[in-house]
Amino acid sequence: MVERLKHVSLGHLYVIIAISLGLLMLFINPPFQVPDEGAHYIKSLAVAEGGFRCGGDVFAPNNYINLASDVQLVKIKDEKYKKVSGSQMRKSLTTSASSDESIVPNSVCNVSPLSYIPQALGIKLGLLTNAPPLISFYLARLLTFTVAIFLVYQAIKMAPFGKVVFLIVGLLPMSVQQISSLSYDSLQIGTVLFFIAYALRQSLSQQKLSKKDQWIFLGLSIIATNIKPGYFLLSGLVFLFSKEAFANNKKYWLYTIGVVAANMIAFLLLHLIFNEAGVFSEDVNPNEQLIGVLKNPFWFVVLVIESLYKNWRFYYETFLLKPGWMETGLHPLLYIFIGGGIIVLIRSYAEKVSLSVKQRFVLFAVFIAQFLFVFLSLYLIWTPVGSENIKGVQGRYLLAIFPLLIFSFYKSKFDFRSRWIRENMTTATLIFMAVVFFFVFFDIIGLYYKDVAAYLNK
Repeated sequence: MVERLKHVSLGHLYVIIAISLGLLMLFINPPFQVPDEGAHYIKSLAVAEGGFRCGGDVFAPNNYINLASDVQLVKIKDEKYKKVSGSQMRKSLTTSASSDESIVPNSVCNVSPLSYIPQALGIKLGLLTNAPPLISFYLARLLTFTVAIFLVYQAIKMAPFGKVVFLIVGLLPMSVQQISSLSYDSLQIGTVLFFIAYALRQSLSQQKLSKKDQWIFLGLSIIATNIKPGYFLLSGLVFLFSKEAFANNKKYWLYTIGVVAANMIAFLLLHLIFNEAGVFSEDVNPNEQLIGVLKNPFWFVVLVIESLYKNWRFYYETFLLKPGWMETGLHPLLYIFIGGGIIVLIRSYAEKVSLSVKQRFVLFAVFIAQFLFVFLSLYLIWTPVGSENIKGVQGRYLLAIFPLLIFSFYKSKFDFRSRWIRENMTTATLIFMAVVFFFVFFDIIGLYYKDVAAYLNK
């Protein structure tokens, strides 16, 4: 048995494990016990009935529209926990689509309907066969799950190296939960991992980048970065390509800048077309927040660092898994075990990686840029003006881009040791301590003596 397993490719291993664990998650995890799954279900239902934008009169059976409120364990709007009703579950599993119809409520209005094609197809199949609403719900989960697994499998198969990284990211508990749900996270994880693998493969090719490959890369970038709004900075992976992949420097710069510009335009156009008005609470002002960031970007970076410091445990747990609506977590030892296991598995996988220093820098820079933009997005639309902490960020938002950080250092020839420091330890120590204590004393002075001028003038 052990010998047979040695010959199983990582792609096939992923499919075996993902299908086994994913199907268990798909059916064991109760309906609507994935963050925002109720909203994603309503959006999928609207798309299934032809409602590609909010505001139109799209009708659906009443028991389909009311499914979330009928069977979910936890109500969304500040209502108390309740256990699911067995009789209501049976009714939703056995009662056909009702003849009475109502207008489908608006939901997730700021997202393209392309993000809900598999979910909508599953629900549409149920509607066409007059199936009970909960059956349609599980069909939608199953179809979305199938597409996501296929995309991750293709990413592992295509990747020129780091297949183990794609495998592990695709099998993290949070990834399995998301791809087994109606959330657009399912497609986003799959498409972004596929796009990263394609970018790595093409950038390491020794051949010129053909016109066909250029168009494929551009198309994939626009699709992958817009399944979930705000990930257009991943288009910066185009700079993984060397100038030698193009006929001349002019064509290199025209293409790379063109890809980034096209992704920014696509993001802005989708934002204008699918814009959700009036979603901000009274104490949130995106325009005022954005002006503040533009005036002092360094302050915003400091705010991100402070948010990481204050909320690192929450980010870590929501990256690995906080079940349901994230009200509870796993045992702390399990989080430690998962984190340690990831490091051991990745470091133990032996392979050579031919990434240049420039390409590693691009991977790291794109990760940092996208990482900061995730925080910026939540700062603008979710964080009250004047808050000392960025609200709404969850670790799962970083699942799809996590391989970029790993590949920045993966199997690299360089490490964090410095020959200059080894040979000049005294000087290096003095410089290090001078920098550290400059900021230490700066903070102490600000803490105790910020009003010293006013005190002396009294």
